[in-house]
Amino acid sequence: MKVFIPTIGTILILEKPWTFALHAEQRNTRFIERIEKTGMCIPKVKNTTGWYSFGAIYLNDITLPEGTILTVSRIYIRQGNKDFDSVTFSVKAIINNIKVKGRFWAKLCDVNKMEITVL
Repeated sequence: MKVFIPTIGTILILEKPWTFALHAEQRNTRFIERIEKTGMCIPKVKNTTGWYSFGAIYLNDITLPEGTILTVSRIYIRQGNKDFDSVTFSVKAIINNIKVKGRFWAKLCDVNKMEITVL
């Protein structure tokens, strides 16, 4: 296995569909609203505690299709607390024949499951 750590602005294209937990947290709100228009998201309660600022944590398991273009816009790694490790992406996708653009973050453990081509 080769190690690859992208820089900010790196463009990635999904080679295969990517399923991950999209956290219903304040920074993902607009993207969740856009994804919901595709009929994809059904929020489900995971627990009611955590580091999120507004109480209950909801997860939306979503799948971005093959060919989705993602641009790395932020990488956050915190020493000693891997729960905070995340990557923020700008995205352009077509989901259920609907164009979706936006920005979201995902946990690093989910990001490491992506199969991609780097532009």
